[in-house]
Amino acid sequence: MDCQSVSDRIAGWVDDQLSPGERELVDDHLSRCESCRAMADAMRQMTLTPPAPPALPDGFWDRMDGTLSDEMDRVAQLPPPAPTIPRTPLLKRQLTISVPALMALAAAVLLSISFGVYGQLKSAEAERMLTQTIQHHERLQRLHATPAPAIEQQDYSVARRVSEAPTPTHGAL
Repeated sequence: MDCQSVSDRIAGWVDDQLSPGERELVDDHLSRCESCRAMADAMRQMTLTPPAPPALPDGFWDRMDGTLSDEMDRVAQLPPPAPTIPRTPLLKRQLTISVPALMALAAAVLLSISFGVYGQLKSAEAERMLTQTIQHHERLQRLHATPAPAIEQQDYSVARRVSEAPTPTHGAL
């Protein structure tokens, strides 16, 4: 493994996030390369030791205490807040509606339902008519597609013979 590949993986090596195979390759390279080992040690030191907080100026806490004390005194001198009206949840509120508004709402609901039903009936009727038209069209296509049967000479001889046969007389014994 070369130095560039190791430098790309040093953070993962320090945080122990490399696969066992990658960790072994990085360990092998660090045992042979002094500059990569120094970089790994520096990164390990950065992650193990948190930076020291900045030094606070002299008298910082005394000034902070004074500022907080002044603010608390100012808030204590404010008039008390006005009482608030307790709010009831929306579902627990009582609903009031006038009779004309209720009638208008009922009329709107009934109109909506009737238009919906009418639309459904119209669409069902239109679908039935479309189906009938398609079936009629298919029948016409079949009629035009099949050739007309040839007209053959009918043999009327049987009918002639029946009509020429003697009719029995009734009552002859």
